[in-house]
Amino acid sequence: MFRFCHGGGGSNEITMNPDEMHTIMSYITNIEISFQNNLAPKLKSLSETKYYEGGEASKAMDHYADMLNKVNEVGDLYRRANSEILSMMDQMIEQDTKLRDDFINGLVADPALVQNLKTLGIIPRGDQWPKM
Repeated sequence: MFRFCHGGGGSNEITMNPDEMHTIMSYITNIEISFQNNLAPKLKSLSETKYYEGGEASKAMDHYADMLNKVNEVGDLYRRANSEILSMMDQMIEQDTKLRDDFINGLVADPALVQNLKTLGIIPRGDQWPKM
């Protein structure tokens, strides 16, 4: 579980489960691919059909193109949803990196704590930790 804080109105905190986000993105991506590969070409073909060119049916067919465009808009909404999820995950990663860096940099103020953590083997002796 991750907590994501944002500066917008309303609630200031969002709790997310990365596994659930992957599952949601998988569903959305499958639907979006289905729209692009299956439905969109068929809708384009249908919109170019000149089956009814006159008579009473032509009035009904005037609304047909609008209906096909609305269906295409649904595919666009799935694309936007996927994009928003990726953007949100990028923000979370950025926020987590900043939190990590702030924590590590804050240890510089307490060299005794750092030394004790190193002695206990809790802090690895790698480049990611401040030098004391």
